[in-house]
Amino acid sequence: SEILDRGRAEVILGKIMMASGDLKAALNQFEAARDLLAQTSILGGTKIFLDPHELGECLIELSKVYMEVGIRAKSIDSMQQAEKIFNAADDVSGLAKCQCRLAVLYASPSDDGSATEEQRAEAMNKLKASMESRKKHGNRGGVAECILYQGIVLHQQGNAQLGTEKLKQARDIYKELDDKAGHAEALTQLGHATTSSSQGVVHYEAALQLHREVSNKVEEAKCVQYLAELQGNLGNRQACTKQWHDCLALRRDLGDTNGTKRSLAALIVEYDLLQDNRSLNNFASELLELAKQSEDVDNCSHALLHLGKVQYRENNNIAAIESLQRCLQLVASFPNSSKAVKRSADAHEVLQEVFTRLGRTEDANNSKAEAEAARRRLGGGQPSGSAAPAGQ
Repeated sequence: SEILDRGRAEVILGKIMMASGDLKAALNQFEAARDLLAQTSILGGTKIFLDPHELGECLIELSKVYMEVGIRAKSIDSMQQAEKIFNAADDVSGLAKCQCRLAVLYASPSDDGSATEEQRAEAMNKLKASMESRKKHGNRGGVAECILYQGIVLHQQGNAQLGTEKLKQARDIYKELDDKAGHAEALTQLGHATTSSSQGVVHYEAALQLHREVSNKVEEAKCVQYLAELQGNLGNRQACTKQWHDCLALRRDLGDTNGTKRSLAALIVEYDLLQDNRSLNNFASELLELAKQSEDVDNCSHALLHLGKVQYRENNNIAAIESLQRCLQLVASFPNSSKAVKRSADAHEVLQEVFTRLGRTEDANNSKAEAEAARRRLGGGQPSGSAAPAGQ
């Protein structure tokens, strides 16, 4: 029917928006698709969905987006609705898929803290039911997925050793089945499980190679980002910067605006640490323009802070004051976040140095007091010290 076709089109558009990183647009598309696909017709005096399977799949996608934007309760609700629909339609495959994903959702931290014992128990029950169904129908790929999710849930519950064993078991089954997507996902989860060591790099790089073999640029970009973040955590600055450059190129190629901004923001931090003023200025200027277009206050203030640092280092004092004061004005619009408080402290510290250079003692003292107050709010009193000109 026309309604069914419109619903399918909305699902396709939602997936395109997800791939481009526009989560708000994706959410709107999947919600519109759900409303269309949830319409019913009368058959033999009974109301039935136009296509229960497509409605269930749409709800699974909607659940993913809700989780991405941090709305856990709605994510669980959508997955539970999909579970009921697949169960009523005797869709064994769809039901088992929902049970696996619900297990991870139940075991994930709630809005007010970690999962409860009841939620953890329910997670394992869902996995058990999904595993039994897939074994019964000889679905080895489905069994591998259940084992994979068991590993994820066990890690969420703090059982790292058993969780890692499960992830490796899933990896081996996927490899045997030549399921490159599943194999890559298992390797990625192993990477997540070993982010405090170079072993994580090995897992991510193996996953990255598989994504490239199947030309999955969306997952490739995610994997490169994981590598960049891990290299940064390990203190490998050169490797970290290279991975962020690779990630930026992929995000641009995908038209992923949010991913592009995230990559630019990370590169700004790296080039600030390296005190490479030219690269820092270029990337901060690009991020500022992109953030302005999307009215992204967070990234605008991030870019302005670092532009102010560059301008100070290059003795462009008036421009530095303007950039830093604009940064502080934007930060004031979200004052209660720890990120805003830190950014305010950093901006005031640079302003203190600029005012001191200009002999504006009162302004310098005021900026110093503001920076110290912000640091106290963060629970520490040490300045960042990253604004000083290179060589000083």
